[in-house]
Amino acid sequence: MLATLLLSVFALNAPVPSENKAPADWPAVMKNRDFRFDADTSGVENCATAARNLGATVDLPPGADAGRNLDLTVSIKDGKPVQVLAHSGSAFAILADRLFFADFSGWSNGCKVIAYDLKTGKKIWTQQLEGIGAISHR
Repeated sequence: MLATLLLSVFALNAPVPSENKAPADWPAVMKNRDFRFDADTSGVENCATAARNLGATVDLPPGADAGRNLDLTVSIKDGKPVQVLAHSGSAFAILADRLFFADFSGWSNGCKVIAYDLKTGKKIWTQQLEGIGAISHR
């Protein structure tokens, strides 16, 4: 869910960064924002539906709910397809001709956001996100 929050912040509120640099002040854009993270608004299936509603083509193999790794392919008209390794909890968004993908594991700490140019199919930048690290769930 944290990855979905951060992806939303990057994709919807931040200026387009120069190559290999993510927005510097992303915490500022989170102020006074209302975010929802529930089964109706998160996960790879909902992200795929949102992308399709924007006119993108999303190839999501069957079994996205099974928690296994999936080869997710996203493309736009007259663009080059981008393929990423996803899972049922993956989060991604499209803004104009950019794909923003939160790359994280459901079994370990850490997340990075990767931006792709959907016209060329090339990676634009990667930003490792800082988090609170390992915590106890007791």
